[in-house]
Amino acid sequence: MKNPMQNAPPKKNHNRFRGWTLTLLFSTLTVSCLLVIYALYLLRASFEENTLGFFVTLLAALMAILFNAKAAITHYKVTTSGQTLPRMPLKPFLFMALMLFVAGRLFGNV
Repeated sequence: MKNPMQNAPPKKNHNRFRGWTLTLLFSTLTVSCLLVIYALYLLRASFEENTLGFFVTLLAALMAILFNAKAAITHYKVTTSGQTLPRMPLKPFLFMALMLFVAGRLFGNV
């Protein structure tokens, strides 16, 4: 009698689940960056004395949206086609971290 715990799940299903999870992650990060831009738009009058922080946050959010959307679309196409998944991209996380750092300092003063 075979032990059911020794049977590993099929590799294809594992990669497919990982692909959908990464697609969802990058899509969620894209939406969160859009929400930060919307918050910047609503509070733009409060940032008259700190325009550099405003524009750095805006630029970092736009770059994070660009890289997150690109990664989400790439992972979606690869997952639906059944190909092997690409490596995890680093740029979306770098720009997301930059945006969160500057936005935290910027919104902390509001």
